[in-house]
Amino acid sequence: MLDVHPPHGPTHTWKDFFIHIATIVCGLIIAVGIEQTVEHFHHLHQLHRLEEALDQEIEQNLKSVGKDITLVEGVIRTEQANKASLEEATRGESHTLIVFTPTTITDDPRDAWIGIVGAVSATARDSGTLYLLPIPRTTYLSRLDLIFANVLDMQHQLFDQEYRVRSFAQLHSNINDLTQQQRQDMLVAVSQYQQIAEHTRYVLERTRSVLEQTH
Repeated sequence: MLDVHPPHGPTHTWKDFFIHIATIVCGLIIAVGIEQTVEHFHHLHQLHRLEEALDQEIEQNLKSVGKDITLVEGVIRTEQANKASLEEATRGESHTLIVFTPTTITDDPRDAWIGIVGAVSATARDSGTLYLLPIPRTTYLSRLDLIFANVLDMQHQLFDQEYRVRSFAQLHSNINDLTQQQRQDMLVAVSQYQQIAEHTRYVLERTRSVLEQTH
């Protein structure tokens, strides 16, 4: 005959069940909270490093843009003088000698064009950390992307036109040996170079304004 013994522990009730579930839920909440806290401080660290890197890049770009504006203003003054000399030399039967001063924005290390960079913002965008920045700053960075592209386009135009102008001066060992037609063509090239330089200065000044707002 079998003996039936009462259970040694208390019988589980609904109260015990809900206490058990509540314990699990509290544990999960604590674990998720700790994870979110760690991630929050990690994002703060990323944001601090990103803003620090951006500030350094913007500071460097401000210096570069300032030097490039000075360079372009020199080009404008030089081409104004070259233009005036060519206009006088191509007027009627004028025997005025051409006084031509070449610019050196592409190959003189002392005066060469510096240009601007956007490596930090590009890296942040590619790595998916750009969203960490405040919205006003990401808006300025978007504007900078457009201006950077415009500056690069103006840089190419400026360099191409410089080579075009210098090619006229290299046609003869003496620039005053140019024919009347060649002088006219050179005058057009110099005028276009001056216009491109003036527009480049405008774009650079806009770039500096946006950089200052972003800084």
